[in-house]
Amino acid sequence: MPRILLVDDNDDWRSLIERRLIAKGHTVFSAVNGVEALKILESRQVDVMITDVVMPDMDGFELFMTLREKPDRPCVIVMSGGAYGLDGANLLHMSHLMGAEKNLLKPFGFADLETAIAEVLVNRSVIQPDTVSPHKSLEP
Repeated sequence: MPRILLVDDNDDWRSLIERRLIAKGHTVFSAVNGVEALKILESRQVDVMITDVVMPDMDGFELFMTLREKPDRPCVIVMSGGAYGLDGANLLHMSHLMGAEKNLLKPFGFADLETAIAEVLVNRSVIQPDTVSPHKSLEP
C-alpha cells in the first residue's frame, strides 16, 4: 500500500482523513504545516503527499515549490477550502499551474480522495493500474 504524508493544520480534518486512510491499509505520516512535512520527508520515503494550501509557518505552495524539482519527490495532491478571503477554487487553480498532480476542493468525499490517490500513483507508475482502483466493481 502507498505511504502517504498528510499535511493540514486543521486537526479535526487531518485526523478524519488519517483515520480513513489507515482503515484502508495505508501507512500515513501527518504534519501540521510545511516545516513539519519537510522534517518527515528527511527521514521517510512517501509515495503521495496530500497538502492543504493555507497553513502557518510554511504553506502548501511553499512546501510544493521546495519539493517540485526533486526527482524523488512524492506525487502531490493539493486540497483547499480557501481562507482569509481567498477562494479555494482559485488556490487550487494556482496549484495546478504550479504542477500539482491533483487538486481537491474542501470539503470532499473520501471516495474522491481515494480516486485522486489512485490516479496520481498510476500516472507516476508507482503501482499497476489494476491494483489501485477504489471502484474495481464498477470497471468492465
